[in-house]
Amino acid sequence: RLRNHELRSELDKLKPVLELKRQHVETLERRMRELISLKSSLESRRESLTKLLAQKERDQAELEESKSKRATLANIQNYVVNALISTLEQIEVEKLRSARRELLTRTKEYFALLMQDDDRGITIDEDYSPTLQRRINGEWVDIPSPSGGERSAMALSFRLALSEVARSKQGVQADFIMLDEPTDGFSEDQLTKFQTLIERLEISQVILVTHHRAFESLGSNIISVEYTQNGSVARRVI
Repeated sequence: RLRNHELRSELDKLKPVLELKRQHVETLERRMRELISLKSSLESRRESLTKLLAQKERDQAELEESKSKRATLANIQNYVVNALISTLEQIEVEKLRSARRELLTRTKEYFALLMQDDDRGITIDEDYSPTLQRRINGEWVDIPSPSGGERSAMALSFRLALSEVARSKQGVQADFIMLDEPTDGFSEDQLTKFQTLIERLEISQVILVTHHRAFESLGSNIISVEYTQNGSVARRVI
C-alpha cells in the first residue's frame, strides 16, 4: 500500500509534466503542419518565380532581337532615304533625259522629212511641248504661231516619235498604228512626203482616217463613209 501510495504520488507529480509535454507535442505538430503548408506554398511560389524568370528571359531575348531588327531597319531606312532614293531619282532623271533626247532626234527626223526645209526645225522643251523654230540670220528663233500645215507636221512628227520611243522603252513591237486626220493643212508636196514617212515607219498595218483621196493608192482596204439624211453610210471600196 505504501508503494502504491508512493507511485500515485509520483504519478500525480508527473501528470502536469505529461500535460505540458502533450501540449508541446501538439504545438510541434501544429507547427509542423504550418511548415508543411508553408513549404507547399513556397514550392508553388518557387515554381511561379521559375516560370516568371523563364518568361523574363524570353522577353529579354525578344527585346534584344527587336533591338537588332530595329537597328537593321534604321540602317535600311537611312540607306533608302540618304542613298537609294536620290540614286533612283538620278537614274529616273537620266532616263527621262535619254528619252527626251531620243524623242527630240526622232521628232526632228520626221519633221525634216515632212517639211524638207533647212530653215525650219522643231524643238522640245523640258515639259515635252514641241515648238516650231525658224532660222533667221543664222540663229534659231521660236515661232509661237505656226501655220496650219506646220502645226500638223509638228503634231504628227511629235506623236509618231513619242509612240515609237514609248514602245522601244517598254520593249513593245507595234503591229499597227491609227492616225486620225494627220495631214490636215498639208500641201500636195507634204502629202507625198507623208506617204514616204509612213513607208519608213515599217509598221505592218496603218489605219488612216482622212479626207484626202490621194491616199487611196496606199490602202489595201478602203472604207468610205458618207453622210446622208438617214445617217452615216459606210461602204467598202477595196
